[in-house]
Amino acid sequence: MPRSARRTAAPPPPPSDREILGYSRYVVLAAAFFAMGIISPFEYAWSSMSSHLGKIYGWSPEQIGWLFTLFVILQSIGTLPGGILRDRFGPRWTTAIAGLLRARRRVVVRRQLFYRFHL
Repeated sequence: MPRSARRTAAPPPPPSDREILGYSRYVVLAAAFFAMGIISPFEYAWSSMSSHLGKIYGWSPEQIGWLFTLFVILQSIGTLPGGILRDRFGPRWTTAIAGLLRARRRVVVRRQLFYRFHL
């Protein structure tokens, strides 16, 4: 039988999201919304606290706008190494290490605020 006359089997259908993840993709979508709510309260509350920052530190609205712009740019740049580490070591370890670093930063900031206002 010539080669052109042979019939090839159709490729299998791609796996579904439930087969790949073990749960629906809508769980991932809900988790992403939840994570953004936890991670980015400054972005969501910026308009209500920016005028107070200006009054406290004597900053103009332009300076406050640049501060927010710098925050968003640096946050975006910071996601690159996080994604690389997540691809290399997996999300569990990357998230655990990020949580520890975040806790350490919180302690350092609290300590600085304590010494600044209470000494």
